[in-house]
Amino acid sequence: MQGRIFFCFILLLIINTAQAQTVLFEENFNDCVLSDQWTVSLEGNQNVKWAVGKPTNPKSDSSTIDGSCMLFIDDDFTGDKTEPFVLRFYSTWFHTDGYTNVDFTAQAHFRRDGEEVFRIYADDGKKLHLIREFKGRNYAGTKFSEFVNVKSDLSFIASDSMRLVIEYDDKANWGWWAAIDNIAVSASGQGGEILLGSNFNDCTLPEGWSTEIVAGVDDWKVDIFTDGKSIDGTCFLFFNDDILGENAPLSKHRIYTPFFDADVYERYILTYDFIFRFYEKNEYFQLYVDDGTSWKPVKTYSADFGGPNVDEFLPDTIELSAFKSKRVRLVWEYNDGGWAWWLGMDNVKVIGLGNINDRCTKAIDLTVQQNCLEYNNDYALPDDEWQQNSEARGFLYYRFTPTVSGQYEIKTQSRFNDVLQLASGTCDSPNLMTTIDRDEYGFEGERIFSELQAGQNYFIRVAGKEAEFGLSSGSGCIQLGLANSPGTPQEDFCLSAVPLPWATIVSALTTSTPKPKECCLPSISDRGPMYGTALFPILRKYIGLKPRQILLKPSHFIPVVVLI
Repeated sequence: MQGRIFFCFILLLIINTAQAQTVLFEENFNDCVLSDQWTVSLEGNQNVKWAVGKPTNPKSDSSTIDGSCMLFIDDDFTGDKTEPFVLRFYSTWFHTDGYTNVDFTAQAHFRRDGEEVFRIYADDGKKLHLIREFKGRNYAGTKFSEFVNVKSDLSFIASDSMRLVIEYDDKANWGWWAAIDNIAVSASGQGGEILLGSNFNDCTLPEGWSTEIVAGVDDWKVDIFTDGKSIDGTCFLFFNDDILGENAPLSKHRIYTPFFDADVYERYILTYDFIFRFYEKNEYFQLYVDDGTSWKPVKTYSADFGGPNVDEFLPDTIELSAFKSKRVRLVWEYNDGGWAWWLGMDNVKVIGLGNINDRCTKAIDLTVQQNCLEYNNDYALPDDEWQQNSEARGFLYYRFTPTVSGQYEIKTQSRFNDVLQLASGTCDSPNLMTTIDRDEYGFEGERIFSELQAGQNYFIRVAGKEAEFGLSSGSGCIQLGLANSPGTPQEDFCLSAVPLPWATIVSALTTSTPKPKECCLPSISDRGPMYGTALFPILRKYIGLKPRQILLKPSHFIPVVVLI
């Protein structure tokens, strides 16, 4: 049975993952002809050898990237001392806006001889954005079957109209060849927003970014690394400590992003590609969140992350939701601890996801008798906006304006130790009416009964609370409706309280008797066991002649006992 459940879970996960990916453009050239998704532009020599198929040059091994047809340009077959040329292939237009991730993937082969160049661009109608450039070396080998995987996130340059441009420029040189296959552009992450980010492909520090040399003689670079490699084949942000030499002074440097608003969305997620080749024991790379008043540490790197080469990077994803504020920025600090190796980052992106009612001004309207409205306060702002000096945290706000005066019931079903509050007034000047916190630690929700007036605005807050055990945040739901009167028990008036003889309930204590004797008197209520608050009070009276220590021990319900 467990295996069957696990299989169903994996199948559902695969289905959801597939549904989350939207294919915007795809080309595998398996029809062995250039499809109508492409147009061709050729400048210079009009007798260039290119095709969609399998190469026939006797100097090649007749292999292809994946064994099927591909798009290839054979500069060697074109011939020596022929006119120079620039060959470009333009894809059809497609849209990339509205997504937080737009992934371009392809497989490419490039064999060089001289200065010839093979490039892949994204064209947004205004500018050609370089995705990948091949020049100066063989990137995988000399055979067409020896290829590299190309991947790039186009979300940084997303637009409502984009196309791909594949370019081969022989630079008036008798070169070898290039090929490309299995091109795809897929997107995910609808509903989010990229709040800041850069792929550093312009080989300059983006506007609003800055660096600081706290100690040392060198700064961060936005370039290709000294060995001609980089994280994704284009410029990236790096610091090369190795090239400074062992006699260089200690280096301590920082990177600052622009400030941005982190008080809009439910979640804030930072992603980037990172390489850190660690050497010195005191070496570290530290990420902070600066909210304008203090730097809060988020993550420390003090060991190898990817590597050792800069193109052997790893992606990293960091949750920033705990650091929400109206104005924040990211700060990275590097301390080399001595003579170290190198580190670098690329494709830095902060994404805002989801809506959340964790401020009074974002309160969600409740209606009478609607279905239980689901919530989750895992990523709610931790502070109490109303400053009630309570131990609760992670508040969610709701608003209700009754159309009919009456007794209303507000209840929650939470999987954490929740606190429920009711207030009148405004967001700027709330009047807290009721706070309910029965400490059920997530086994039950909370419930408020209150007389509400028609036309009056009320605010309802749900929060979590740290307790002896249980969770302080999580999921649940809230529901509001007119309260049903529980009716009147037979014995709910003091004047009709049943006399309770002392001899019947408990024996008097003496100095030699450490504990009272017990007996039991049945409840007269016919409403059955009641749990929680005392909704149906049963009144009994006892007239004592002298001070006594008594023990009341009902056996069929959890009581609230008050001695008057």
